[in-house]
Amino acid sequence: MNIGIAKTLSAYLLPAIILEVEQHFPLMTINFIESDPQELTESLKNRDIDFSLLLTSNIAHDNALKKEIFIRSPRRLWAAQGHPLLNQSVIHLADLENQPFLLLDTDEYPNVIKEHWRARGGSPNISFITTSFETVRSLVAKGKGVTILSDLVYRPWSLEGLRVMRRSITDSTTYMDVGAVTLAESSLSETATAVLTYLRTVITRLGEEA
Repeated sequence: MNIGIAKTLSAYLLPAIILEVEQHFPLMTINFIESDPQELTESLKNRDIDFSLLLTSNIAHDNALKKEIFIRSPRRLWAAQGHPLLNQSVIHLADLENQPFLLLDTDEYPNVIKEHWRARGGSPNISFITTSFETVRSLVAKGKGVTILSDLVYRPWSLEGLRVMRRSITDSTTYMDVGAVTLAESSLSETATAVLTYLRTVITRLGEEA
């Protein structure tokens, strides 16, 4: 079985579930294929993969696809311990506009966050762009900027042992939806259905623990 997986989920979700999935289906060969959302949806349409695990909130509407949300992970402000913003009782999106913003460039996230900001009459003050979660985390922890990322990928410590804090933004409610994408006009095989059902349970549990 071939399962597409977004880069964000490959980095944070796959290591947490891969052994459990393999132990639950010991006689099955399951290949997880990491790629960009657009490439994975094309592979799905070409039937090169059975289904995809994607950030469904970042995918444009497509009548050929059916999306199912497993978990909704809220996005919050990440800042270094002791950052002045953390002293505020309430944080608004506008409070971040003069702060250096560290932008994670993966799984269509830049378009999502820029459009979210634009709809509220502002824009992020982007100081650095990277595809690495750990780079963002380390730079935030060192006070080099702030970012907005989901609870699913939050870790309280950087690789250097520095603390990363998170706070809700009062007027900025956005979520990273994680789920499965299948073909709208095609039914999954019995085997694929069994695997998808199991993944739904495992991923939902991880979302509740995040």
